[in-house]
Amino acid sequence: MGFHEEYKMKAFREQLLASLHLLAALCTILTAMIIYNAFDTHRGGATATYAFLFTVALWLIVLYVFISGKREIDKIINSVFGNNSSIISYYAAGSGRYVGIDTNSGNILLIALDKSGQQVFGFNFQDLAGYEQKDCVLTLKFDDINTPSFKINGNAKIIPFIDKLDFLLSPSYSPSKGSNKQFSQIVAERMQTA
Repeated sequence: MGFHEEYKMKAFREQLLASLHLLAALCTILTAMIIYNAFDTHRGGATATYAFLFTVALWLIVLYVFISGKREIDKIINSVFGNNSSIISYYAAGSGRYVGIDTNSGNILLIALDKSGQQVFGFNFQDLAGYEQKDCVLTLKFDDINTPSFKINGNAKIIPFIDKLDFLLSPSYSPSKGSNKQFSQIVAERMQTA
């Protein structure tokens, strides 16, 4: 899958979630007005009930999308990293993007959820060429022709992750242990067995 196709799928997920979230918020306001009117005029109880149920259904869909995405990400993380406490990570629920870095080995796990499923990438620390940050958007750069970058649209909570990333990219940091296999191969093997 090409870089532009991946970007379109990511954008689709973000737009879908944003649209659902906005629709649910607007329906909440509209439902509050309908319920107020039903109590005030003592009419329209059925309309208020249907509006309330529709609004609850929308919020449940939004919640389901966020929870199912987080569960899928956690399943992959446990499959690849196991119960490792030396991981620094960031998960952007809205875009379905995850980045995790094992500070001991320097292995980097990237996960992208989109409408066609999931994409999982593994990199060694030496493959990380740097990053760019614009507001709350983090773009990791890699020395890899197939995945030259990985963009995460986050929120303000991404800033502490970027601070840790600055330390990892400083000359004073080097992974304390290495791996005898390419981490990308390990990730591919574990994803096949999962």
